Amino acid sequence: MRRSLLSSLILALLLAPPVAAQLIPASLKDCKNPKEPLGAMTAHAIIAFLLPSGERLDTASILMLRVDGVTVTGARSVITRQFAACKFDGPRAAKADTTWVAQEITIDSTAIAVSPIRTLPHMPTAVPATPVAAIDSTIAYPVSGLDERPRNDGCKEARGLYSGAGNSPTTPDLSTQVGSWIRVQFTISASGRVDPATAEFQQVNNPAVKSRVLKYLEGCRYIPGRIAGIRVGTIMDYEGWFK
Repeated sequence: MRRSLLSSLILALLLAPPVAAQLIPASLKDCKNPKEPLGAMTAHAIIAFLLPSGERLDTASILMLRVDGVTVTGARSVITRQFAACKFDGPRAAKADTTWVAQEITIDSTAIAVSPIRTLPHMPTAVPATPVAAIDSTIAYPVSGLDERPRNDGCKEARGLYSGAGNSPTTPDLSTQVGSWIRVQFTISASGRVDPATAEFQQVNNPAVKSRVLKYLEGCRYIPGRIAGIRVGTIMDYEGWFK
């Protein structure tokens, strides 16, 4: 049977002091939308933090012990932003207590799942943070290079892009669809706006629809992409229908 990453971590930590780890049910409750909205992320992490004495977790105490799928700093940014908007539902520490606990975190799009927590014998060592000096928020990055992918936060026009981006047939059957088939690339800025001037049409079966697509994109707002917690521009590709 596959041993979980958290179990392996706890066993390693227990090799030094003879202190037994205790499994403690814990979860997040009454979560609100973070002040800084989350982009879409797919990641797995193991974190450690000080057991809180109240309902609010001290996000400054969060240590990243392992991160898979994204940068360490990017994962910490999402976790701390969401945890700050939630109440901690679990055991309470005495005010003078400094109990360290570990927890597995799974992030799927904007959903964050947490495991039961385990007590640790001492403060663990965090993995190194991600260097951010080379990240330039003034240029656009491909989606594949992001920690957080942009999310649509609403468009002025109710009608627009729809249906299976990237999954449609190479030669669409226009007799069974309503609208125009397009393939377009555009840039979402670090502020979440779309500059129509960045739009490049690779395919469109009705050239007359281009101006409507540009107007539609200009009226959309996105939660911007991020690398290591820093907002950046994102190059987006869309293939599908426009009506």
